[in-house]
Amino acid sequence: MTKSVDQFLAEQKTTPSKHLVIGNEAGDADSIISAIGLAYVESVGKPESDSAGLKTPIVSIPKEDLKSQRPETVLLMELAGISHAVDHLFFVNSDIVTHPETEMDVTLVDHNRLGEDLVNMPWKVVEILDHHRDEGQYLDTCSGESRNIAFADGQAQVASASTLVVERLRDFCQEPYPSSLSTLLLGAILLDSVNMLPAAGKGTARDAVAIQSLLNGTNWSDLSEKTKSILQVSEGTGEPNTTAMFEALQNAKFDLEFWRALSVRDALRLDYKEFTIDNDSEESSSFGVSTVLMPLNDFLSKSNASTKIDAYMKENDVTFLGIMLAFTEGDSHRRQLVLCGLNGFPLQLLVDYLIEHNNDDKNSLWLQELEDAFMEDHSDGLAMRFYDQGNAKASRKQVAPILTRFFETSTTAAAKL
Repeated sequence: MTKSVDQFLAEQKTTPSKHLVIGNEAGDADSIISAIGLAYVESVGKPESDSAGLKTPIVSIPKEDLKSQRPETVLLMELAGISHAVDHLFFVNSDIVTHPETEMDVTLVDHNRLGEDLVNMPWKVVEILDHHRDEGQYLDTCSGESRNIAFADGQAQVASASTLVVERLRDFCQEPYPSSLSTLLLGAILLDSVNMLPAAGKGTARDAVAIQSLLNGTNWSDLSEKTKSILQVSEGTGEPNTTAMFEALQNAKFDLEFWRALSVRDALRLDYKEFTIDNDSEESSSFGVSTVLMPLNDFLSKSNASTKIDAYMKENDVTFLGIMLAFTEGDSHRRQLVLCGLNGFPLQLLVDYLIEHNNDDKNSLWLQELEDAFMEDHSDGLAMRFYDQGNAKASRKQVAPILTRFFETSTTAAAKL
């Protein structure tokens, strides 16, 4: 494999295929990188004569959001030598998505159900590579080996969708792997596994194998001198230092000054996902979950926070929003949770449900209410409850299914969505 990712993207931008690969609507590093990585592996890893096998990656957020709201992803692309990422990529608001000329085959990575904005596109989902709870969609067009969902017993079986791409890489391609591809995939896995730290409880044996496969099977010599310096590439083994790589990306992602500078709306939409509840009526309903990488008090101190949370929920037409706050404090990773309800949403029912299931197993959130959380303003139509989340290992992959089960069992709450 001699073609760099940059070369592949430039070719796809000039002559896109009829098969798209797209990550989830939150558009975090893993979603973006796994889409690029899988499209590369399944295109470049096939014979050059097999043009039908080519796949075009789509970045699942607008171009301006990648440039202004994904500092760790932009840094990772720079480390991988993708010098013109913005110019060589298609985005969710590109014409190939918004004005398709014909029906497209689609591969979903890092999710297994299209977001509301894309459900009416002339797309046929024919492949899924994911590590979230299977929502049972597209079974008529995507089943068997084409449906690779690494989630079982309430737990993701891998920390990162990019790990699944590495597994596909090992099946499709021979070593040595190009450093541009391996840098992207390694960075995404390290971010999602929190550098495989046991205390974080994210990394799995499959992630460890994927990391080692990239380290051992890649020609790292063609990295730029700047990248080699940042990644502290060993003169002995020629491999990058995974801790140096993780810390560079993590520092960009959790930069508190970056998060303080964001408006409430931008902080909420940077990593926002909607989850659909199928009920007996013809219309489904949804709720939202945003991940915000700063402490609760810093977030609440933003100007007119309550009013702007209210406005954001109305903008997305949801009456319930969960805000998951994640940050580091010394050597510890901490989480907090805000539950937000609009228009008479029965927030107390949800609180009772969470408390009832608060300490029953390892998947519980271990919530402790923060009664002294302070906001300078308060929106009259918005009810909010604030919690410390003792189980810092429980990310949105664990929290969203808990919320989904609540809405599936509570007809009163579901009716208010």
